[in-house]
Amino acid sequence: MVPSDIPCFSILNQYGGRTFAVYKPKSLESFRAVDRLQKQNRVQGIGEASYLESSLTAMWIANAVNEIASRIVADREQLLRDRVGSAPRHIISDTGEERFPTKKPIAGAQPHVRQMDGTGTEGVPDE
Repeated sequence: MVPSDIPCFSILNQYGGRTFAVYKPKSLESFRAVDRLQKQNRVQGIGEASYLESSLTAMWIANAVNEIASRIVADREQLLRDRVGSAPRHIISDTGEERFPTKKPIAGAQPHVRQMDGTGTEGVPDE
């Protein structure tokens, strides 16, 4: 652990970041140094400096990244809802049926279909 790294931990913790200290494998002195940081609440987690996919360190970091990304998405979605409101939703009764039934087609009526050439069903351009 480099002493200059420690001040950044407090800034990260203050602004919702995640802090994790690693120690050299098989080094009791290195372990004790990071353990001390965790006991002082300066880091949120500690682990061996091994970044293999199945290691505690790799899993902790991947999980922290996922949590932060999810929080960012949720915050941005909330900001969007606050600014423009939420999208309309279907109104469903307690029985699961729609309260306002959809329009039923009129018997014998032909639906208006837009053709690829920009004309309607009868060859007349849409307005």
